[in-house]
Amino acid sequence: MKKIIYLSLLTMFLSPCLSAQDFGVSCEYFGFKATALNAQSNEQDMATAVIKLYEKFEISDNLNVVAKIGYALNFEFIPFELGLALNLSDNLLLNIGGGLYQMTDERWVTSGLDGESASDNEMGLYAGISYNFSKNLSLLLTFNSFEFPDSENPNSGLSLQGYSAGISYNFGSKF
Repeated sequence: MKKIIYLSLLTMFLSPCLSAQDFGVSCEYFGFKATALNAQSNEQDMATAVIKLYEKFEISDNLNVVAKIGYALNFEFIPFELGLALNLSDNLLLNIGGGLYQMTDERWVTSGLDGESASDNEMGLYAGISYNFSKNLSLLLTFNSFEFPDSENPNSGLSLQGYSAGISYNFGSKF
């Protein structure tokens, strides 16, 4: 219930941004390898679907700043991303950026220093390409890397690395 309230409030705050000319929605299948960075180095293959709202801000004819916010299902997290989209040709874009990822999954347990509560917000990077089938429809392929070190023990933490593939639909008139 807490997640539904959070997403509802977020949607209300984002609605003025969505009235802009160049916004859209994407749905991606994210397959990744979760590696526990401890003495045993446990690895587990995982997958999740990620739904994101995005808005593009044009800097030049070939360069856009893209702001994204979303929600991941199965392994649950909320991505807040900011990146650049470089037009390589009429139909091909290079996407690079980073983001803040708020872990909401119950399997992700953090511990703070000296009994303090820990943060579930972590940083990550992404790089990928988009192929535009039309003015509004694109195919996405992205490499994602998130590192969640444990500040108490440098040999402990979690690493998520993997690929995502999906589609995006642009509601705006520009692309």
